[in-house]
Amino acid sequence: MKIYEKILKERQEALHDEAVIASATRFLRKEILEKALFKGEFILASGKRSDYYLDLRLITLSGKANFVVGYLFLANLLPWVKAVGGPAIGADPIVGAITTVAPIFGRKIDGFLVRKEAKNHGRKDFLEGPVKPPLDVCLVEDVITTGASIFDAAEKLTGNGFNVIQAIALVDREEGDVKSRLEAMNIVYKPIFRASELL
Repeated sequence: MKIYEKILKERQEALHDEAVIASATRFLRKEILEKALFKGEFILASGKRSDYYLDLRLITLSGKANFVVGYLFLANLLPWVKAVGGPAIGADPIVGAITTVAPIFGRKIDGFLVRKEAKNHGRKDFLEGPVKPPLDVCLVEDVITTGASIFDAAEKLTGNGFNVIQAIALVDREEGDVKSRLEAMNIVYKPIFRASELL
């Protein structure tokens, strides 16, 4: 039985079933290693040089893997979180996956996207989505290196009345003190994968 068929079959139980979560994690790890991990010389968004690159949109935008991404993020989501979002564009497909998968498991989760800069037209917002403060939210991201994007998003949201209580990354490259910095902001942080688990 394919992993997404097993998840759908077991529904509510699957969100708390360690065996199902482990199977989904193994599936996603295999997908990342086979399709999204590239070796060579790369310049990262942070400006750092690296001998590998994770193009995780090959996973988060994949019809095969996207459902499992949404499921694993949802399985790790604190029960009182009401909305998920993150920095555009890395968070975009993850937000879509979580908000689409959530009702299958009896949860209503809204989504939002945080722009680097506010729009210069329309309502001139930095935030996209059907969310209003105060609201308990979780920040999501595909790859975290130094955490600059996630910290910027957290500051914008808290400065506008949102309660950022959690952050989840698909992969943490483990190149910054992200966990302790987020915990100092009272934000619970957990990556689905650490780079050391993939390399």
